[in-house]
Amino acid sequence: MNITADQLKQMRACTDAVQWFADTFPDGTDLTASSLAQCQRDDWVCWIACKLSKPYRFWCAGIAFREAAKRNPSLMPYAMNVTGTNWCEARRAATAADATADATAAAATAA
Repeated sequence: MNITADQLKQMRACTDAVQWFADTFPDGTDLTASSLAQCQRDDWVCWIACKLSKPYRFWCAGIAFREAAKRNPSLMPYAMNVTGTNWCEARRAATAADATADATAAAATAA
């Protein structure tokens, strides 16, 4: 799927994200894992992914767990590996590991 900065504006992306996108991809780009990986802001990547497709929500939860695993390595098995099948298990692991409230909330919101 090709996307442009103008489309991001229409989707009401924040000004900083639109500016970064326009600077990085002046002619737009296909949204691929490679293009998304260029963005250092996981929250922006999750925002666009969730806007475009509900199945990406578990992928976003995986990003949240990747961030939480930086503070609590026991969550690493779920980093970039949250699915509909293991979501409840991942959520229990986050609770048991006493992951930070922000990361847990982000994962719950994403899924």
